[in-house]
Amino acid sequence: MLKRPTVALVLLVKNELEPMKVVMPTVDTRIFDDVLCMDGHSTDGSVEFLESLGVRVIQQKEMGRGKAVIESIEQTNADALLF
Repeated sequence: MLKRPTVALVLLVKNELEPMKVVMPTVDTRIFDDVLCMDGHSTDGSVEFLESLGVRVIQQKEMGRGKAVIESIEQTNADALLF
């Protein structure tokens, strides 16, 4: 029997508080095996908002979208990542 692949929802964020307030209430995070945010050092409260929803937030080490993707891959064991 084939095992269902695991899926992680990955949010790439830098100062996205207002859009996150609109989008996140519509996302059922329970359907994902892992939910994480790779944060590019937000200063607008994005981190605190996502943490209040139970999202695991990781501070990006190296700046840039490509680096965020690579660092996200390193932070999850999921078979597939949805960005």
